[in-house]
Amino acid sequence: MLTTDKLIPIVDTAKAGYSLPQALYCQEDAFSQDMARVIKQKWLLVDHVSRIPKQGQYFLYDVGQESIIVIRENAVKVNAFYNVCRHRGSLLCLEQEGARAALTCPYHAWSYNLDGSLKNARFMPEDFDFSANALNPCHLK
Repeated sequence: MLTTDKLIPIVDTAKAGYSLPQALYCQEDAFSQDMARVIKQKWLLVDHVSRIPKQGQYFLYDVGQESIIVIRENAVKVNAFYNVCRHRGSLLCLEQEGARAALTCPYHAWSYNLDGSLKNARFMPEDFDFSANALNPCHLK
C-alpha cells in the first residue's frame, strides 16, 4: 500500500494549475488506497428506486473492481448484492440492466431468489447448506 512517506514526495511534485502527478492515477497502490480510505468508507449514490419499478428488475453498478446488482425484490424492497456466484465466482448478470424472476449463474446454473437466498444448486450433496451460500449483500438505503 502507498504509505504516507511514499505519498508525500509524489504529491510534492504537483504544480499549481496542473493535474496531480500521473503516479496517483495509474499506480496500483494509489488505487488500492483510494478504494480502502475513500470509496469503501463512504455511502455512494447509486440511483433512485424508480429506475427499477417492477419486481425482478435490476441494474448493475460498478465501483472500483466490484460489480453490484441492485434488484427489486417486491413492491417495497430493493436489494443489492455482489454480482458473483458463490459457487465458482462467475458473474451472475452480464447485461447492464434487465429483469429476472431469479438470478441464475451461467456457469453451473446455481440460482438465487430475489432476496439473495440460494434457490437451486445442482449436483450438490443432500447435506449441502443452502443458507450458508446466499449472495453476499451490500448495504443499501
